[in-house]
Amino acid sequence: MLGRLLDMFARHFKNYIFLYFLCTLFLSVGIITGYISTGSLTDIQRMELLNYINGFFQLFSDSSVSNSDVFIQSLINNFQVCFIIWILGATFIGIPLILIMVALRGFIFGFTLSFLVNNLQRKGITFAILSLLPSNIFIIPGLVIISVTAINFSLYIFRNRSSGISNLVKDFIGYTLVIASVFLIILLGSLIEGYLSVYLIRIFIS
Repeated sequence: MLGRLLDMFARHFKNYIFLYFLCTLFLSVGIITGYISTGSLTDIQRMELLNYINGFFQLFSDSSVSNSDVFIQSLINNFQVCFIIWILGATFIGIPLILIMVALRGFIFGFTLSFLVNNLQRKGITFAILSLLPSNIFIIPGLVIISVTAINFSLYIFRNRSSGISNLVKDFIGYTLVIASVFLIILLGSLIEGYLSVYLIRIFIS
């Protein structure tokens, strides 16, 4: 079963390699831009962010953070992003907006990683490994796959805009099922963020 799924994905990746390259490029540009942009922060902005992170550490040290709350918040945030991409995929003009959303997600990741590493040194590196990497191993690839699926469907709509509405509705249902299936990967990332990452962060702080 697993081998069959991997084979299907390999063929899918081969067929849409240009779209994967495009989404990965925008993601990479976002990450690099976010990483570099921390250098433009003023001292006041830097102190405000450090105070926020210290408050974040305090919450975890007091054990006042619920695993389920972190999971639900992560799930809601990721669902909102994927929902918007799903909607944009149903319109041809949504393609550039999808790429912008991918770049913004990369920007947030790069900015957070850079700020932690550059301002907290070893502590920041360890915290980034524990809090960012485990969940994003699943969330970021899931987001890229959903974005590629949405862009591909958007192009399909443009090419078949003269087709009957019944055919498009049937294809839209299939498109929605694919998005929902891939979202399970992101759901796994949210579970890891809510439970494994929180557990590791608590060990790290203690």
